[in-house]
Amino acid sequence: MKKPFFIIGMPLAGKSYLVNKLRDQLNIQAADTDHLILEYYNKTRQNLNSVSEIYEQLGIKEFRKLERIVLKNLNKDIKLISCGGGLPCYYNNIEFICNQGTVIYLSKSVEELWKKNKQYKHPLYKSLSKEGFHSLLSRRAYFYNKAHHTFNYSGAFNFLYKQFLICEEI
Repeated sequence: MKKPFFIIGMPLAGKSYLVNKLRDQLNIQAADTDHLILEYYNKTRQNLNSVSEIYEQLGIKEFRKLERIVLKNLNKDIKLISCGGGLPCYYNNIEFICNQGTVIYLSKSVEELWKKNKQYKHPLYKSLSKEGFHSLLSRRAYFYNKAHHTFNYSGAFNFLYKQFLICEEI
C-alpha cells in the first residue's frame, strides 16, 4: 500500500480510537496529528502537556500553521493518520490530504457528539452551547464532505480493515 488513509471528522468522533485499534490489530504504521504537533512543539519550543495548551498559547492562526508544518512533514511510512478536527478546514489541507491519499470522514450526529462531550468535556467545546456546536459542525461539513468516503465508526473500521487485509495479500 503506497498511499495513506487520512481520517477526518469532529473531535470526539472516534478518529484516534479507530486508528489505534486498526494499528494494534493489523500492525501498521499509524499516527495522530495532535500527538505529532505536541511532539514537534516540545522539540522546538517549550514542553507542554497537551495540544489544548499549545492552542491556547499560540492562538488559532499560529496553531493552524504548526498543524500544516506537521502535515507536510509526515513520515512516508505512516499509512493511517488521525487528523485533528479543524485540520481539513485551513490552508487548503483538505485538498492536500485528498491528493496525498484516501480521506475518510468519520461522521457522527450532533446529538452523539454533544452527548459524548458531556462525558469528556473537550476543550474546544467548553465555551460552546449546543447551537454553537451545531454551527461549528455545519461550517466544517463543507470541508469534511470533500472526503473520498464517509462512514460511521463501524463502517469505517470494516472498510479500512478490509483495505489493509487486501494489501497484505497482494
